[in-house]
Amino acid sequence: MLDVTLIVTHDGTDYTLESTTGDQIAAERQFEAPLLTMIGEDPRQTRVEVLGFLAWKAMTRTGKTTNDFDDWVEGLTAIHVANNDDPMSGTP
Repeated sequence: MLDVTLIVTHDGTDYTLESTTGDQIAAERQFEAPLLTMIGEDPRQTRVEVLGFLAWKAMTRTGKTTNDFDDWVEGLTAIHVANNDDPMSGTP
């Protein structure tokens, strides 16, 4: 599992979200690519959609939203990776 912490602003509220293994597997299935390939060595160069999907999965899992992804994205105003120094830090 990659160590991915996201900071998002959604509908005017800031959230710090931890991406779980389940969130990451869902992203790999959605985008049909390994997460490491999508995030790469520099998370700042990751497609915003991938980061948004991980954030949405985390918010859905924790009960912070019930919207589907496309509706949820409409309220997203900011997103970034908090631990962008070493996304591999959580891998064994």
